[in-house]
Formats: sequence, structure tokens, C-alpha cells
Amino acid sequence: MRVWVAGRQIGHRPHLGSLESEFLGARARRCPAIRAARPLRMAASGSSVGYNRLAMQIRLIPIDRSNYRALWRLQVKPEQQSFVSPPAWSLVRCYVKAFGEAYEHLPHLISADGTIVGFSTIVCDPHGEQDYWIDDIMIDATQQGRGYGRAAVVETLRTIVKRYPRCRAVQLTCFRANTNAAALYLSLGFVKTGENDPVFDEPIYLLRGSRLDELR
Repeated sequence: MRVWVAGRQIGHRPHLGSLESEFLGARARRCPAIRAARPLRMAASGSSVGYNRLAMQIRLIPIDRSNYRALWRLQVKPEQQSFVSPPAWSLVRCYVKAFGEAYEHLPHLISADGTIVGFSTIVCDPHGEQDYWIDDIMIDATQQGRGYGRAAVVETLRTIVKRYPRCRAVQLTCFRANTNAAALYLSLGFVKTGENDPVFDEPIYLLRGSRLDELR
């Protein structure tokens, strides 16, 4: 998933990706200079595992020099590769602040009961209320189908609202073809803004109000 900052109104910022089965790859667009990059997506699939238990297992671990190698081992299924950026590319965007100095770029490993199952990146402007995006999110191919995708999205949202008390909306872009991801986002309370990403012409989704506040 990628984030671009192209404007100052909801629907004109970062672009997030899609969720195909258990593939969480999200991208938001924030920086005109990198609009040619593919949108972020998410890979993950449904599962009958109890969500409350999974939510307790999932946590986000900031990526640093002590653990970044775990990111290189994460892969999606071959048929999902067109839906998400390589982990290394997502990490590089964060550390070069690809979306500008005004934004905080936060890469995380996703841990489930002590096992690294994916990664998630967040790009946010802490000075406002609306410009908060899930950039990339993916679940490793070997860990898909266990419900980690949904739990990881929720934990990423929770991380955003706890770190940024001013946040009143979280946005992402989801490809139309990624119907599983769209269904997941809608079930969590996201709604389409009616705006499309200007580069990929894919719909932008937004979460705000009580469904976001309950995660604080």
C-alpha cells in the first residue's frame, strides 16, 4: 500500500491497497514525486479462529537494526505479487521519508504470539486531524488463512489513534478487484469517500466516528 500527499481534503491524499484472501497490502498516495509507484495492498484471508483471541496475540513491533532482517523473509503468494510492494521497498520509503518531512513514517513487524507473520507501515501528519494513512500491510503466505489479516488491520488502527490523539480519520485505497479486502474494510466500518485515487483510479476508503473512537 502506498500513501501520497496530494491535497488537503479527504479523498486527495495517500492511497492504500487491497486485501486478497489473506493478503494485506495497503498503499496510500501522498507524494506526487512517487505517484508512479504501485499502490499498496494487503494480503490476508478469512478464518474461523476466534477474533478476540487473535487480537490479543497480535502486536506491532517497530522495525529497527535489531530486527529488520525478519522483513526480508516475508513473502506473499505468487498470484499476490502484483498487489503489494516488496517489503524492502516499503521500508526504504519510510526511512527516506518518501512522503515528506511533515509526515511520520512508521514501519512495523506484525507479531502473532511471538511469531513474525507480516508487516505494516503507517504514514501520518500529526499536525492535523484527517491525514492518517495505512501505507502497507501484508501477511506472509505461510501464515495466511488464520485470521491474522483482520487482527493486524485492527491493531494498526489502534496504534494510529493511540499515538495520535488528534486523529479523527484513517484512510486507505483498495483496488476494486480486491473484493475480499474491500469486504474486510467495510466490516470494520470503513466507507467509500466517493473519491478515487488520481493515479490508479481506485476508490478511497475512510474510517471515522464511533467505529474509530472505540479503538482508542
